[in-house]
Amino acid sequence: MYLNKAKFITSMSGYNEMAIDELPQIAVVGKSNVGKSSFINCITNNSKLCKVGQTPGKTRLINFFMIEDSFFLVDLPGYGYAKRSKKELLEWSSMIEGYLRDSSRLLYIVLLVDIRHKPTQDDKDMLSWILHFEKQPILICTKAEKLAKTRRVPTCNEIGKALGYEGKALPIDSCSNYGRDEIVGIIRDLILT
Repeated sequence: MYLNKAKFITSMSGYNEMAIDELPQIAVVGKSNVGKSSFINCITNNSKLCKVGQTPGKTRLINFFMIEDSFFLVDLPGYGYAKRSKKELLEWSSMIEGYLRDSSRLLYIVLLVDIRHKPTQDDKDMLSWILHFEKQPILICTKAEKLAKTRRVPTCNEIGKALGYEGKALPIDSCSNYGRDEIVGIIRDLILT
C-alpha cells in the first residue's frame, strides 16, 4: 500500500498560505539527515519525488507535494546539525516556526527520529513546538533496517517514552518498505476518509 498519486508543486522560503490550494497539510520534520526525503519517497513509492542528499542540510526550503489530489505533504528543512552558517540555521528555524504558526491548513506533523539514537533536546523541543501550536504529532522512527526486527518496536516505544509522546511510535525501513503499509494506512485514515 502506498499513496499512489504524488507530485511536486512548489518550494517556499517563507510560508505564504495564499500561494497554495486550500487543501489539508501534513508536514514532515526531523533532524538533518534523519531520512525525511527517503520517508516521503517510500510512502509515495516514488524514488525520484524527493532528492535524497548524502550530507545533512539538503532541504533548504519548504517543499510542497500534492498527494492523491487531496492533501499536501510538506517537507521542512532539518533541524539540529547541518554544515551551514549560523545565519542560515537561524533562517531555517524562523522558516519552520513561521510555517507551524501560520498554516491554518496544517493538521498533522510527522516527527521523524533516528531509531538508532536516543531523542535529542532538539527532538524534544520540536515535539513541544508541535503541541504548542496545537498540531497533532505522528512519531515515526526511521532507519529501522539498522536494528534487528525484534528490537524495532521496543526501541520505538522507548523513544516515544523518552520524548513524552502519548501515541504509538512506528518504525519504518525506507529500503525494504518495512512499516510503510501501516503508516500509509494511518495517513489515509486521517486525511482521505
